[in-house]
Amino acid sequence: SQPALVNVAIGKTATQSSDWSASYPASNAVDGNTNTDWYSGSCTSTKDNQNAWWKVDLGGNYLVHEVIVTNRLDCCESQPALENVAIGKTATQSSDWSASYPASNAVDGNTHTNWNSGSCTSTKDNQNAWWKVDLGGNYLVHEVIVTNRLDCCETRILNAEIRVGLSDDISVNSQCGEKITSSQTSQANIHIQCNSPIVGRYVSMQLVDRSDLLNFCEMQVMAEESQPALENVAIGKTATQSSDWSASYPASNAVDGNTNTNWNSGSCTSTKDNQNAWWKVDLGGNYVVHEVIVTNRLDCCETRILNAEIRVGLSDDISVNSQCGEKITSSQTSQANIISM
Repeated sequence: SQPALVNVAIGKTATQSSDWSASYPASNAVDGNTNTDWYSGSCTSTKDNQNAWWKVDLGGNYLVHEVIVTNRLDCCESQPALENVAIGKTATQSSDWSASYPASNAVDGNTHTNWNSGSCTSTKDNQNAWWKVDLGGNYLVHEVIVTNRLDCCETRILNAEIRVGLSDDISVNSQCGEKITSSQTSQANIHIQCNSPIVGRYVSMQLVDRSDLLNFCEMQVMAEESQPALENVAIGKTATQSSDWSASYPASNAVDGNTNTNWNSGSCTSTKDNQNAWWKVDLGGNYVVHEVIVTNRLDCCETRILNAEIRVGLSDDISVNSQCGEKITSSQTSQANIISM
């Protein structure tokens, strides 16, 4: 008969090849919490290592029959093949320290950490100095690897932040990972992983609340090369709004698959005249969202969606989720289909 089996790993000493951050240590995998969502604080992760590993010391000898691995399911359950999509792309910065060390040096594929190798770039001493690369198209960015200068001056990138997004104005793009810390500046390659993959064309690094030279040697933008096949995951899902103009035009009309732009077709929805009126849909699961297409009413009243913003995230409280694209402009309200990316 099968012996009674117990989990002998809970609370034991666990280690791994590296810690993605101090908040997600190896011990999270033996804490008894089997929640599959990263933000529950139940998961662990290494950095992006070759042959990364995790292990637990059971503190004694046991006859092991099986091992049950609880995977992360809010994203990343199967890591896609990533490649550096920044090499040779157009890079600019807030200023050039000299013509011999332009922004393009950081996307030339040369990861030498010595200034005299000619592989590095530098701005002048600017307040909130910045560097950015235009990837020339939209990519799903998972991680950015910054190669720092190590022959001297490694702290010049202290408190720099990485942003990824679709806007040439880097201030409105989404932050990827955390700001660079003092302890990280001694590393040749600083791996900055986005909390979740970000769709972006522009990737930037900027000093925050500091005046200094922004001086580093390479930036690798690790992304999925090909755009994945996209589908509408909202159809038939549960939708709600701040109020119903009438029972005949509920929130669910906006996810019924009917894209007719005429009110009398019964395909539209409307709130009452509310301050900061809102509409939202629960997708019933976690998805990596690339774009949102809003079909506007065009038989009249098209400006009712003027200045509306799209937010996407994991919270039922829409105010804390991330903005997707820009607010809807006056010129966009005349379009049948408005695409926010």
